[in-house]
Amino acid sequence: MINTKEKKTFVLDTSTLIHDPLSIFNFEEHDIVIPYIVIHEIDGLRKAPNGRGYAAREFIKKLETFNQANDHFEAVELGDNKGIFSISLSGLPTNIDLASNIPKSLRDDIIINCAKALQTEKPNIVLVSKDIGQRIKASIQGVNTEDYLNTKVKNWENRYTGLHQDTVILPSPINGDPYNTILTSPDYLFHNEFCYVQFEGYDNVPGILCRNQKGILVPVPDYKSGVQGIKPLDDNQRMLMDVLSDVSVSLIAVSGLAGSGKTLVSLSAAIEQYENGLVETIMYIKPIIPVGGRDLGYLPGDKDEKLNNWAKPLFDNLKVIEMKHGKPYNTEFGSSLNIELEALTYVRGRTFHKTFIILDECQNCIPIEVRTALSRIGEKTKCVMLADLTQIDNQYTDAESCGFSVAVEAMKDSPLFAVVPLFNSHRSEVAELVAKRMNPSQI
Repeated sequence: MINTKEKKTFVLDTSTLIHDPLSIFNFEEHDIVIPYIVIHEIDGLRKAPNGRGYAAREFIKKLETFNQANDHFEAVELGDNKGIFSISLSGLPTNIDLASNIPKSLRDDIIINCAKALQTEKPNIVLVSKDIGQRIKASIQGVNTEDYLNTKVKNWENRYTGLHQDTVILPSPINGDPYNTILTSPDYLFHNEFCYVQFEGYDNVPGILCRNQKGILVPVPDYKSGVQGIKPLDDNQRMLMDVLSDVSVSLIAVSGLAGSGKTLVSLSAAIEQYENGLVETIMYIKPIIPVGGRDLGYLPGDKDEKLNNWAKPLFDNLKVIEMKHGKPYNTEFGSSLNIELEALTYVRGRTFHKTFIILDECQNCIPIEVRTALSRIGEKTKCVMLADLTQIDNQYTDAESCGFSVAVEAMKDSPLFAVVPLFNSHRSEVAELVAKRMNPSQI
């Protein structure tokens, strides 16, 4: 039995519950308290897009099951070896009008005041929030705070990137030709992990880029002929072309800075497979999390007209492919490609067969959104997740716990899955300079 002096009471705010609507079950034997104002916020988000609404509805449904079994949510047991769940009215001003539009700053203060009030009743109060500003304000006022750690990728600095950091040293091939030799992969390499291979006695010879394909290290082709006119500009783009062209790899995670070629190379492969009859549809899916905070509803027109604005990056890259390939895909007579645009909000309930899916901006997805999208993958479908972990606009997540990072951690070492890191910006010299010198981690 746990010592009461060691037992904690975690106060969860809205950002935590939207990031993971089942987070209340992930604090082991410790107690969970939700401030009443958080319930008010969650209820107001039930119709919100991009996973926020779904997460809010999931949590509200869980509350309803508690409501059916417990009066006034007092001392709700969360399960075996779990703590007690309750909702607290502490910290709620008596003169507040919950029907009005309460500013976020005031809502944050009410949550902090709730935690401060609970400190007089229980030891070891900890406010859990995905909102950095909230954590800072609470700490200033003497409240212990934590980020929600359950979904964070452990050992982030050494996270899996798809490219092995150290060169793999192998015995020299008997016939002297590594391209006609079966190279057995070391056990420590994951399925579809890339590495550079050098041979004993050839220390001055550059390493050969290989991919671990079911225990065999297969050299990666140079792809000098390109795909739809797009030729790889570095080894990392070669890696991406390699797994994109492999029909046995159904899911690919691609991370890289702006201009590194994530969308361009993926779209060229999608067009190639469409023209070869391997897929019937190219689908571009994107979460609607704009930089300026404006949502989909602010744009004029119906859903398709709005999505055309959000899908401009796709069509910009299509123009580049047309220019490089010397072939128009969109003419006055219509498009030669079956491209379907979709907001992440609307994929629930669908199944995509024989489709090439480009799932863009995954760094702005919470884990439940990515899980929902990936569970839509049907037969003969390839899905490419794209992310720039330096550009996150979603207040409910971060690089270490966004849907992209959580998916990579969960799916690694499957022959159906590959990860490719793109390090260099090829958009222009200026864009590359900006990406390197104005990286958010350096500002």
